[in-house]
Amino acid sequence: MKKVIFLVICSLLCGTDLLAQYQLGPIVSIGSGKFVYGESAVADTVSSGNMPAMQLGIRIGQTLPKPFSLQSEVGFRREGRKMTHISGLEHTEYNNFATGAALLRITKKGYSQSFYLESGPRLSYWLSGHGQMKGGEIEVRRMEEPRYRVQFATPTEITADDFYAVEANRVQVALEVGIGTQFSVGHKQSVDLSLRYSSGHTQLGDNVIPYYNLFAYQPDQRGSNRSLSLKMAYLFDFDLKDMKKGKSTFKQK
Repeated sequence: MKKVIFLVICSLLCGTDLLAQYQLGPIVSIGSGKFVYGESAVADTVSSGNMPAMQLGIRIGQTLPKPFSLQSEVGFRREGRKMTHISGLEHTEYNNFATGAALLRITKKGYSQSFYLESGPRLSYWLSGHGQMKGGEIEVRRMEEPRYRVQFATPTEITADDFYAVEANRVQVALEVGIGTQFSVGHKQSVDLSLRYSSGHTQLGDNVIPYYNLFAYQPDQRGSNRSLSLKMAYLFDFDLKDMKKGKSTFKQK
């Protein structure tokens, strides 16, 4: 039954002119963001700073009824997080995510290039992380600045080398809004540049007592990841109708 459904969907996609044209190519982004705590009890004692963020991945653009299109992205994202406690203790952390997004785009075509607005959800999965602490009591006591790894497990013993986020909510959700432009650089090839704002409200942990040796993780901790990124994609145009007929989508005129 599953095979039949799969074949029916494939035949519909391949046989529909509307869904025949799409774009595919690599995408890279650089930006800056910060994590803002939602609870007043934490926000009153911890301040957040801007940190770099970067992403590498693949974009797939799918045609829809004009002037709309669906832009899908999958890839790897790395985000920095900087927090300073009122005691002067500074905590810098870098986290890695597997990420994907689906954005609806409205395009206004010009003579040599097009301009667009886009918006949609992003879903990220927290893979790993590492960080460092300095300042505060560490500096006063002239202690070695501890470096640690983020661990998603119940520890057998607590050490300064590991930060255990037990029952952490590793799925991070965000809403993104962007503006950009796309212009041709060759036969069926184009460059896409955009400025994207992301706001991700999430819950970092469930209502449990976590094992942690840092102030940065608490039960039921909520916050928002906010970032502004510049994205660039190099895209290739494909047409399924031509591919079905045996034509090359890159055949020169």
